[in-house]
Amino acid sequence: MNLVSPGGLVVAIPIHGAAQLVERCVESVVASMAINPPFTLELRDDASPDAEIGALLDRYTQTPGVRIVRQPENLGFTRTANAAMDAAWRDDVILLNSDTVVANDWVARLRNAAHSAPDIASVTPFSNNATIASFPEFLIDNALAPGQSVAQLDRAFSSVNSGQTIDIPTAVGFCMYIRRDAIDRVGLFDAVSYPRGYGEENDWCMRALAAGLRNVLATDVYVFHKGGSSFGESRRELMQAGDRVLSAAHPHYGKLVRAFIDADPPRPFRERALAWLNIHQASAR
Repeated sequence: MNLVSPGGLVVAIPIHGAAQLVERCVESVVASMAINPPFTLELRDDASPDAEIGALLDRYTQTPGVRIVRQPENLGFTRTANAAMDAAWRDDVILLNSDTVVANDWVARLRNAAHSAPDIASVTPFSNNATIASFPEFLIDNALAPGQSVAQLDRAFSSVNSGQTIDIPTAVGFCMYIRRDAIDRVGLFDAVSYPRGYGEENDWCMRALAAGLRNVLATDVYVFHKGGSSFGESRRELMQAGDRVLSAAHPHYGKLVRAFIDADPPRPFRERALAWLNIHQASAR
């Protein structure tokens, strides 16, 4: 069943350094464009200090469907994400980290999940490194097994969990589909409280819940996420600062997340995907 919005879609990748990871991410998204619903890929360079980024983005200036934005000054992740959402105007947005890898018809499935009910605000896929959406082990950064590809992992989830979503307390920001009507209702990220990322998507999702909207996990999509690449050694400090601000703004947030972790609703969906992988890997030997 193809449940899609009549509006358009922008996949926005905020970029700040780490050229090799950016190259791998962009190549995977561009390779997927032919087998997905039409979307604009926006590569938004947040004044990267890495000179290789400029040359990398130059390679895509003539690529159909790709829009390159070079910000003259560093705005930080949250303001860059907000600028991308503003520039998308009436379109839905997928905010995609520059250290991710996508495969297959990932956009189509995320979009179908987003528009499978009128009250959905955000959609998150499974990943190796996505806390409550992590696979195969819950809550941790999982290394890919030898011989596993992102396409194969994504195919496992699409094969066994087709069209299924579950409610989650918050999106995970590495790959976050946000509906335009939810942006109109909830607003943009809080760039004052979370200027460099870590906490901005959680705060937004709490505001979405307060507005009567839902955040869901698309159990039939998998996106690889390396994690922590743009922030380097300051990652831990940013996370701790974001957690403090988030807890003060939404005292019930921690309780919601702990209850979700205790119940572990994604478990059967992880187990089905793992069983599929075990069967298909065994048959390939």
